[in-house]
Amino acid sequence: MQWWFFERLEGKLSHYQRKVANEVEKRKSQASDLPQDAEPAAAALQEIGNSPEPIRTRRTSLQKNVQWRNKNTERKTGEERYQLAIKAATKIFHQKKLDPSSERRSQQAIIDDLNEEYRLTGVNKENSWEKNMLSLATVKRYVSQGLIDTTPLKKGKTPEISRNWMKLVAVHINMCQVLTVGESDIGTIKATMAASLIGTEWEGEFKMEYAWETIWHEHAETLVPAGHRAADDIRWHWVTHGKIEQFFDDIKEVLLEFLFALDEEEELDDGTFAEITLILDMLARWICFDESHHPLDNSKDASGPRAKTLTHLELSRGGARSTRSWHHVTGCYGATMAGEVIPPLYIFSSSSSAAEGNERVKVKWVETHAYIKGKWGNDTYKKIKPWVAATKQGSMNNALFMSYVEEATWAMFPKEKCSLVVERDEHCRIIKAPVLWLMDAATNRCVANAAKTPEWDEWAKRMYSHGVLIYLLLPNSTSVLAVMDELFRAYKGDCHVNSQKAFAQKQKLQANVKAVAELKAEHPARRAAGETISSEELKKVNSVVTLQPEDVGKICFGELTEDGIPAADSPFAKHFTKEKIIRVRKKLGFGPFQPKNLLVNNKKIRHELGQGTETKQVDIMKDLSEQYKDLKEKCRAEGFDVDVFDATIPTSSGPIQRNATTEARARALAATGKTAKAGLMWYNLKFLKKANYNKMSTKSANVLLPAIKEHTSLENLDLSLQLSVRRHCPCCHITSELQF
Repeated sequence: MQWWFFERLEGKLSHYQRKVANEVEKRKSQASDLPQDAEPAAAALQEIGNSPEPIRTRRTSLQKNVQWRNKNTERKTGEERYQLAIKAATKIFHQKKLDPSSERRSQQAIIDDLNEEYRLTGVNKENSWEKNMLSLATVKRYVSQGLIDTTPLKKGKTPEISRNWMKLVAVHINMCQVLTVGESDIGTIKATMAASLIGTEWEGEFKMEYAWETIWHEHAETLVPAGHRAADDIRWHWVTHGKIEQFFDDIKEVLLEFLFALDEEEELDDGTFAEITLILDMLARWICFDESHHPLDNSKDASGPRAKTLTHLELSRGGARSTRSWHHVTGCYGATMAGEVIPPLYIFSSSSSAAEGNERVKVKWVETHAYIKGKWGNDTYKKIKPWVAATKQGSMNNALFMSYVEEATWAMFPKEKCSLVVERDEHCRIIKAPVLWLMDAATNRCVANAAKTPEWDEWAKRMYSHGVLIYLLLPNSTSVLAVMDELFRAYKGDCHVNSQKAFAQKQKLQANVKAVAELKAEHPARRAAGETISSEELKKVNSVVTLQPEDVGKICFGELTEDGIPAADSPFAKHFTKEKIIRVRKKLGFGPFQPKNLLVNNKKIRHELGQGTETKQVDIMKDLSEQYKDLKEKCRAEGFDVDVFDATIPTSSGPIQRNATTEARARALAATGKTAKAGLMWYNLKFLKKANYNKMSTKSANVLLPAIKEHTSLENLDLSLQLSVRRHCPCCHITSELQF
């Protein structure tokens, strides 16, 4: 035996206890040897032994989940290696028992080699599941019992809670995640668990909290805490694989119809193929557009982490003046698919008592706005100032939207160069061509019922006649399909940094509360003495530290260059670059036209069984569905009430069935009472060449309208097609278009 064992028996200090005692004596001697003026230091040294316990903060559920996942991974990998090792060992020992000459190594040498081969060394694994190592006694026992090449026996007593039931609960939670009813919260899960036990032999047999904690621990990889989401999230209903696929099919027809692309595959540099070949110079006439809010304050944007303040724990919480301005500013941004940003529109809120639509923009609000420079399909560069407007709420409305689209279009593409038919000169340069606006389907935008919004109806008719096409994204799909939305996150992050800088500069210019009071008290005496008080000093006294509409220009464009364009380090110049716009265009599948990449890789798209395209999510959903059915049958046999587990993964209804003839399509459209459908190009049968969702022909759109409005017979209507022949050239693929 060791010497310290006898010391313990005799009542002596152990080795560790002696070390602690020596350290205490050492510190006491150091404190007593200090000079007189070092008494405070000695007192502080003596306080070391009275220091409080380390502060333990409460871990979030996500932090605990990460720890559980790491332990589960470690346990599973260790168990898998142990299973493989014991299977290999039993086979070798069994073969050696049958034929001693088949293996010359000793039994212990075989065990040692297998432990090393499967990394079952136990080194630095004292508190890990991987500390299990093969032992000679265990392998010999397995061989004697005839357990050759089998999974190791489970250790411990039989579980009191059904493992099938706990697995069913975990799978049920995953099933609910892909349903349209919303993800499950812990309260709902526990209620479902309790409901499955009521009236069964399992009721009251175990504690529900313990069962739930066990489920969450053992299935931590598939039960990861996430932020709250509304159960009626409308995006989840709209942004499905089938609807997105249909959207790309529809917009592809528009691109082909108006010669933005050719109906032939395009081979890319990486060896893949795009569905159609985009005509490069037409990309400058394809505009994507979206809106975003600019908060005039120094707080974090709502899309980022929650704002936090810094406090002293020993002091009471104090109040703080909010730096949020009452101004609401909406930034409306767009870019061409060729990679050029277009002049934006800024909408300011107005407190004016004027009637709606008569609000005025102050000159100082726009003095710091930069010129936007670009070609936009022209031969020379243009410089255009951003548009500005004011509304009561500082947000977009139909009248403002129509005005901006029209003015921005004619500023970049003169009216005489816009047409529904593409015309080119002998050098294949564009003379006339259509302009396509791609934007989100906002409320009351592009509504089908012309009676409700006659001004929109007339405006859309006029714009279409000039060659301007308005195409809508699916409702609530901007996070998936909008090009500008992909750029906003980084852009608004830099705008927030500039907001903080602008706020800091304003704080520097303002006097604090006490100084303001003193200045105000001094003003009467100074005026009485004949002193003139400067306007800058009055501004300091009367102003409140807040951001104003005139700060938007500095926040977005930074310090302007001599030419009046945004500074190179400004948020606008940094994030709305040609490279970034084209990268996002490719990511979303617009150009090169590869929508399958978006459909497969974007997790914001809801997948369904039978959707026609196999993806990783579909494979997981298939496995979940099969596990769910199997576990329900097993739990039913064990006596659980499994009827409460009623989740069903949505199944795609398949591609939309279109009517075969133009007459049938016209009747179907007339039966709806609409002239437009959400997510498609705005269609009014008065002027549209083609309603692509219903396959309307060129002439039939003009001929069918009276019959549709009066619901008269369509039998005698002329539904002949207007055909066109296009000639190709190696440069732009198109030289002329003949119609007959």
